[in-house]
Amino acid sequence: MVVRVQPALLGLALLAGGSPWSARGQAGPNPTTVYLAHEGNRWCSYRDEASWRDAVANAHASEVGEIAFAPGLKPSRIEVTTEAESGDWIVYDRYRVGADGEPSSLTREVHIAQGDIRIREEYALANGTATRTLQVRVGRDGKVMPGRLPHDLPQLPIARTLKNFPFEALLVDRSIIGSPKNCVPDTTRDGDKSSER
Repeated sequence: MVVRVQPALLGLALLAGGSPWSARGQAGPNPTTVYLAHEGNRWCSYRDEASWRDAVANAHASEVGEIAFAPGLKPSRIEVTTEAESGDWIVYDRYRVGADGEPSSLTREVHIAQGDIRIREEYALANGTATRTLQVRVGRDGKVMPGRLPHDLPQLPIARTLKNFPFEALLVDRSIIGSPKNCVPDTTRDGDKSSER
């Protein structure tokens, strides 16, 4: 599945601190964080947050993210943010990477513009599978709240292994830590079901 996104709106949301994690103070600066921008048919990593913000503000990015590296330069957290071209929804994905070097969990927050609906989903990832363990409606403060869950949530792929990320080459290239900018081809393939729900 290919999801079209509108870069200008995504850039505005991110520059305004739109991530549910940054709003809660969980994704602060880290000396081993690399910022990602999907620029057309390639993914680029930026070591400097200001350069990354410039790329996003100039609407060169249709999706964005971050990779946090643990000691030993192994990915420990991967975040990807995607917005619908229509601006109807935005999805924030936060992956945790286990000791084996593969994604171990995913927390996904879906924000639907109409009605300001926010849904949190959690998935356990193991052996190439994704099992949803939670799906609740949440308020702006992240607390669970009552309300009907929409049945038509965006169906974005779930990366069950590092190879499923369209920027996998950046995850294994440790030189991105010290380089101002690196770009790799987007490895998303139409019809690739390996990372779909």
